Amino acid sequence: MRANTAAIIASPEYSLMTNPKGAKYHSLRYPSIISAHAAVIANARTENEDSWKRPSFIGLNGQTLADLDKTGRSIYAQQCLESSLARMTTPAKKPGEVRNTVTGGFWDIPSVIAGLPLAARSRVRTKLPPINLKLWVAYSGYTNEKDIAPLTAKIAKALWDYIKAGGIANLSIITGCRIRNDKAEIAVIETRVNTSDISALAFALSPVYMRTISAALLCALSDKPEDSLPMIKEDFLPGLIPLSNFSGSLSEGADKALAALKIS
Repeated sequence: MRANTAAIIASPEYSLMTNPKGAKYHSLRYPSIISAHAAVIANARTENEDSWKRPSFIGLNGQTLADLDKTGRSIYAQQCLESSLARMTTPAKKPGEVRNTVTGGFWDIPSVIAGLPLAARSRVRTKLPPINLKLWVAYSGYTNEKDIAPLTAKIAKALWDYIKAGGIANLSIITGCRIRNDKAEIAVIETRVNTSDISALAFALSPVYMRTISAALLCALSDKPEDSLPMIKEDFLPGLIPLSNFSGSLSEGADKALAALKIS
């Protein structure tokens, strides 16, 4: 067994799990994208690392892998979120928005200094329910990152708008593959995402995360540098929203995620 594979298996994030159908699988569960990113830098550099460096495949678009290792963020994913690519096709009401008032939860400092009467900031009460969103993210090698980025940017924007409107959203990004070129052996990476960090949202939902973090960890766990990591096509874990070109089209999965985040 390679040293990096042994290190990942020995980590506290690793466990051998059983799904509801009784099938065993390797599980790596990370509490944040930062911890998953750190695991890649420490242990997931493998002999086939060059295959993860093509910008059109990864989605870095001008940002080098070395830069990504330093920042832990994808510049391109953030740009997509802030651009028209993330714009919703239909407007949504936003209950719970922050507004200027005479008194409120916190002071609007520029208004206080200017002596304006509406110098406080308050949030309107909302009845938005808490959401637990689990996205099964798995793109095949022939899917271009430019086809994925606009869809993931819309989901990140919808999540951010939901939180700004007073809702609570818990997000997990999950990727699973068959490993060691064995149809029976399956590994799953699950990462919790800090939804109060807009950069983390953009990064975790982007092609960069799946192809430089999740896939790199799966490849190292496989212990076979030549492993092509075949994607799981069946519903291996129930209750997930698939953002994958194996479980229907990418747009179908994105539509499901956006519907769950709709504010009315």
